[in-house]
Amino acid sequence: MRFILSISALLFFTACEKVISVDLDEGKKQLIVDGFITNEATTQKIKLSITQPYFDNATPPAATGAIVKVISSEGDTFKFAEQSNTGEYIWTPSVNDSICKVGIKYTLQINYEGSLYESFNATQQVPSIDSLKFSKSEGFGPPGNGYTAEFFANDFGGQNDYYWIKYYKNDSLFSDPASILVSINGAIFAPGADGFLFIAPVRFGINDGAKQYQLGDSVKVEVLSITEDTWQFFGEAKTQMNNGGLFATPPSNVRTNISKTSGNGMSAMGWFSTSALSRRVEVVK
Repeated sequence: MRFILSISALLFFTACEKVISVDLDEGKKQLIVDGFITNEATTQKIKLSITQPYFDNATPPAATGAIVKVISSEGDTFKFAEQSNTGEYIWTPSVNDSICKVGIKYTLQINYEGSLYESFNATQQVPSIDSLKFSKSEGFGPPGNGYTAEFFANDFGGQNDYYWIKYYKNDSLFSDPASILVSINGAIFAPGADGFLFIAPVRFGINDGAKQYQLGDSVKVEVLSITEDTWQFFGEAKTQMNNGGLFATPPSNVRTNISKTSGNGMSAMGWFSTSALSRRVEVVK
């Protein structure tokens, strides 16, 4: 009897289903700027694309044919050349050359379809990573099945410093939204301490319980200096990317520091950041 009632209930609810097609306005197209560059003497990239309808899961179309350059407050101009109509614009340094010098301000200029877009950023100082430490996993999945990593760095004293921490396992970046790790003064929340060792939740933030480190794994940690605005941008982006479940809130636009300064073209969104970077790579032994 219970089985028959269950089947009846299933048929009832199935019969009540109705597919509803919703036509949504596509909205105005916008230029998307992904411009995170560092002081490393390696190729730097700025990516330009165009927004697409909300339910379109295809790769956003590239914004090709733009003129992209970064200008320093010292008067240096760095021209980014597009790679084969991909919307990816790169700058390749000469020997021992780099863009993002600490304390120098930089202006991003993009000429695209008759409009000029600009953004401004100043490169901040970054501490060195003193060491990495590994220990048998405790609290990150089944005990004894892997290792947890911890990095050590000291915040600068005397001002608020903002950091973005990126971490890799065997050169594979932990890139899901939950892995976004940012810090102020080596802590999580403002104002936090100032001029001390990064606190434990940040030091241990380079672990993923589902992807534990194993003996022989290469672990790479990078600390990048960012501005307060960039720190807030990451906070908003992480909130929106993790916005789901029972207590989800209506989605909203994340801030942008890209402005259209002339022309009648589309508006822009995205972010431009210049960072000094420190790195440490060690093998789990």
